[in-house]
Amino acid sequence: MPTLGTTRSRLPAVAFLLFASARASAGEGDVRQAAALLDYVARSYRTAVVDGRVINPSEFEEQQVFASQAAEILGRIAEGEPFRAEAADLAGQVREKADVQAVSALATSLHGRLLAAAGLSTSPPPDVPARAAEYAYQQACTACHGVQGRGDGFAARTLETRPTDFTGADRAELTPYRVYSAVTFGVPRTAMPAFESLGDDQRWQIAIWTLAFGHSDEDARRGERIARDRGLSAEGRALVARSDADVRRVLAERGFSPDDAAAVLAWVRRMVPFAPPTPRGFPQLSTQVALASISYVHGRIDEARQRLRDAEAQVWWPLEPLVRAAAPGRIDPVRSAFRLARAAVDRRAERTRVLAAAAQVMARIGEAGPEQLPDPAVQREAGAIAALRDGLLAAAALLCALLLAAGAGARGAAAFAAAVGVAAGTALAARAVWTPSAAAGAEVACAAAFVVALAFWIAGRGGAAAAAIAGSALAATLASAEAATSCAAVAEAFASPVPEMVRGAIFAGATLGLSALVLAAAAAAVLRGRARWLRFSAAALLLACVSAAIWSAAERVRIAWPLVSSLAAAAPPFWGADRLRLWW
Repeated sequence: MPTLGTTRSRLPAVAFLLFASARASAGEGDVRQAAALLDYVARSYRTAVVDGRVINPSEFEEQQVFASQAAEILGRIAEGEPFRAEAADLAGQVREKADVQAVSALATSLHGRLLAAAGLSTSPPPDVPARAAEYAYQQACTACHGVQGRGDGFAARTLETRPTDFTGADRAELTPYRVYSAVTFGVPRTAMPAFESLGDDQRWQIAIWTLAFGHSDEDARRGERIARDRGLSAEGRALVARSDADVRRVLAERGFSPDDAAAVLAWVRRMVPFAPPTPRGFPQLSTQVALASISYVHGRIDEARQRLRDAEAQVWWPLEPLVRAAAPGRIDPVRSAFRLARAAVDRRAERTRVLAAAAQVMARIGEAGPEQLPDPAVQREAGAIAALRDGLLAAAALLCALLLAAGAGARGAAAFAAAVGVAAGTALAARAVWTPSAAAGAEVACAAAFVVALAFWIAGRGGAAAAAIAGSALAATLASAEAATSCAAVAEAFASPVPEMVRGAIFAGATLGLSALVLAAAAAAVLRGRARWLRFSAAALLLACVSAAIWSAAERVRIAWPLVSSLAAAAPPFWGADRLRLWW
């Protein structure tokens, strides 16, 4: 990039488009050309005229040409129709050496309204890759502007006009958009060409990187702390689009000292444009996935694998009921993305593939997770889903336990066991000790209890009712703990209470429990005196519970890696344990 400016007062971002309309598309290119010319008049007219007197003849000549050119462009394109009269008036005011404030105000207003009407923005895109930006600058600009942006590249000495020093006073009025325009269309009367071969993203990257020169990383980090302490963090991206002079003016008006303002400006230039956007959806979940990818890049494969599993088991799983209530179709893409990311880590794929897989997970999370806590109706539905997810199994278990116990006079014991399970599960969740490993253990124990009950029933022995009661208590514990955990996870994700979700979970759980009791009582009344039919009905339910519990336990164990790996490691060294360890 040979040069962005001259030694005269002409700012490097003149657009620069004066003779470049053929280089741009007819619509957007003409609009941007006219806007850039208006922007230059708004900023530089004051350097040509003061109190009706011309103080810089060459600059005044340029101002007339730029204003007339803007009026000509707006006069021939459809987008300029609403602004033609004002543009012609502006050109006349410039010729008549009108008041500086009036000319600048009109040019600024025309510039903003023209871009807004065309749907164009002067703000750079968010999340610019720092490494790509530096590379784009090195490839296109260092020959003239130098590696450090001081205008001292090896080709600078051969140029008639001095390349812009991006570390000095030349940059005070520059914005990323003005540099972007110069890179896109070139600068008339200088050696600065138009870089038509560069993509739009690359031109923005160069524009942002050039303004990062002259600031240290240490100042940027200090500026980040100051901005956070002074409540300025949310405004960082808006400040990126403004010039250094504008940013300093804004900070001075807010009472920042010059030193603090310099540090905040360093943060705006060196950190904000290259920071990823605020995670959408569930921030903690996206952060966990990002940390997993960082661990993998640094060679900590086991840590990356553990972080991914923790993200899915401890964070995503409890949040699923809310997603199912708000947007059910977005659950499978997240699960699939997690599965692919885990597979990439397990097979030790290339870093780029793992990073791409992690990015896909975060993208799917962003699409699935709502930006804010949904309305009460969705919350109640999410609570009901959280309770039903394991509650259906618990209700069926309670029903079959009561039917099996009906002949043995153990109805009260079964109901009491289930109630204890509900209370225990709620207490566990409230004490924050309910983990994915605990859930997997409860599922496995529940499935084992049902299998034992089924075996006792097939053998015709009396232990079936007791085993089924144990399974129902475990299932009730699991259901209540999982529902409470989901409510807590949603409250944490949005940093707010979720009373409607809690109510939905309690109502659904209570309804299921009461329905099971009523059905058991009705079945016992209908089948009274027909113990064989009673036992047959209970056995059918028990068989369904066995199938559901085994399937659910397999899903839990798949996610709860720490439990399985620790059990396999602690087991005696026999053939089965080795096979289990290899399998997992």
